[in-house]
Order: sequence, then C-alpha cells, then structure tokens
Amino acid sequence: MKSSKLLIVSLTLLSSVSLIGCTKEQPSDNAAAQKASDGLSLYEKAKVARAVRKMEKEEKRKILSEKYSQANTAHFDVKVFFEDEMIESNDMNLWVQPEFIGIHRNLVEEDEKELPRESITLLNDTRKYSAVIEFDKKYDDIDYSSDEYCRKLVTKSTSHSNINMVVPPSLLKGEKSRICRLSYQDLASNKYINEFTEVYENGSVIYTMTTTSNPRFTGREILKTAFSRAVSKEIKDAVRHATTEFFDTEKYQSIDI
Repeated sequence: MKSSKLLIVSLTLLSSVSLIGCTKEQPSDNAAAQKASDGLSLYEKAKVARAVRKMEKEEKRKILSEKYSQANTAHFDVKVFFEDEMIESNDMNLWVQPEFIGIHRNLVEEDEKELPRESITLLNDTRKYSAVIEFDKKYDDIDYSSDEYCRKLVTKSTSHSNINMVVPPSLLKGEKSRICRLSYQDLASNKYINEFTEVYENGSVIYTMTTTSNPRFTGREILKTAFSRAVSKEIKDAVRHATTEFFDTEKYQSIDI
C-alpha cells in the first residue's frame, strides 16, 4: 500500500515538473512570434516610408522642372536630377553630387543659334552657389575665330549691371583652344561670378560659369566640387581648363584684355 502511494506521489511530481517545463517554454515562443511580427511591421513601415520619399521626390522634381522651364520654355527640354542620379547625354554625362540639384537642358529649337545646344546647371542650396557648363553657345555678332571675341564677350557680360572687376579679364591662347576668363562682382545681385568661354580649333565653344554670394568660395573650388563626378571627357577638360590645372602639360600664353 505504501509503495502504491509512493508511486502515485512520484507520478504526480513528474507531471508537475513537465507542466512547469511547458509553461517556461511558452513565453519564449510568444516572444519569438512577437519579434517576428515586429520585424515584419518594421519592414512594412520601411516600404511605406520609401514609397512616401519617392513620391515627395517626384513631386519636387515636377515643381523644379516647371520652375526651370519657365525661361525659354519652348526652346528647351528641361529635366531635374538629384544627388546620386546619373545625367546622361551625348557630351555631358555625370553623376549629381550629394547636396546638389542638377538641371539638364536640351535645345529643341535648332534655329535659336544664340542659345546653348545643351547645358547642365548644378545648384547647391546649402552653400548658395551654382556651376554651369553650356555647349555651343554663340552670339551672332561675335567672330569667335578672332582674339577680339574675348573683349566683346567681356563687354556683353558687364554692360547689363554695375560691376566690380575682381580680376582683370584675360585671354589664354594655346595650341588647341583659346580661353576667355572673366571674374567680377555684380553689385546689383551681390553675386560673385566667374565666366570662362573656351573656343576650340574646330570652332566649338564651351561656356563655363560659377556664381556665389559668398566670396569665400572661389570659382575653382565650386567647379571642382560640382563636377568632381563628371564622366564625359568634354566636361573634365572644360573644368580642367577653367581651373587652369593644365599648365604642366599644355602651353598657353596669357594676354590681358
């Protein structure tokens, strides 16, 4: 009889231990299930957040495209790009730098000879400066085959406003191109402007410009930063010549205007 009671007690104790073991595993299982649920929830939230950011970006792209299409709307096809996006074109391929907005213009009105065939403007709102490169922008009343083109360009650029000449304009003459250089402060807008117009021996013209309201940023710094991720050789050469980083490899003669 005693042995029967002992057996019953032992079985009861074993059952209790088994039940306790089961109840200890349940919280762990619930926690894992909850964690999986939370993970899925975070993933879904991330997807929604990405979709919202994409919509906001596209809306901003639309607004800026309309804004920068207002000038000469009928003449240019305008597209806006943001950082880490690739601007693809025949001559001006580059990646848009962080903190920059890129505006790419293609001329659709071929009869407009005084407008650039293609241009890229890179804007940095944080530092309040911009950099521009334009292809084949020529004025009908200027003979670009003559050195006098530089003097006439200087007159055109500085006649519209009260200006303070920061550096005397000059012409760099090389074997393959001539570069007209102009740096001034537009007192009306309080902008510091650098202009470089390069004429190649085949007659093509590349115009490079920087603007800033902060004289601490030089044209050289702006161009090197804005176009540091340029892919095309044309842009690289234009920036290298505008920043005069070629004197070690190319011979140019400087002429005061």
